Amino acid sequence: MGWTYRAGTGLAFFLDEIARYAAGGQNTTLFIETLLASTRHERLREELGRVLYEGRDALARWVAGQRQAVGADPGDAEATAVALLALLDGLVLHRIIDPELASIPVTGPLRRLAGLPETPAL
Repeated sequence: MGWTYRAGTGLAFFLDEIARYAAGGQNTTLFIETLLASTRHERLREELGRVLYEGRDALARWVAGQRQAVGADPGDAEATAVALLALLDGLVLHRIIDPELASIPVTGPLRRLAGLPETPAL
């Protein structure tokens, strides 16, 4: 038995994973501390900027592929990648400051923002 791929399911998966993210842990703390340190150290800022660019570029290419799979124009894939990553960053920061936010389900709102049905099709 193999997987059945439906066009556009990748974006839904990505948004669902963002919604499930639970802030905390050593990796999250290390990433945030690295971001803060990069504001004081130019070389670190440049290197981190390269890493973030590569991640953003890969996500933009993925978003373009997802949009093309559903017959949409991929023209705004880069802006979409920027917005998705900013959304993830904001969600992480808010959940670090207020861990109780993890109890508020955000899957539905994220899916609505992306123009997807609030609940996945079965």
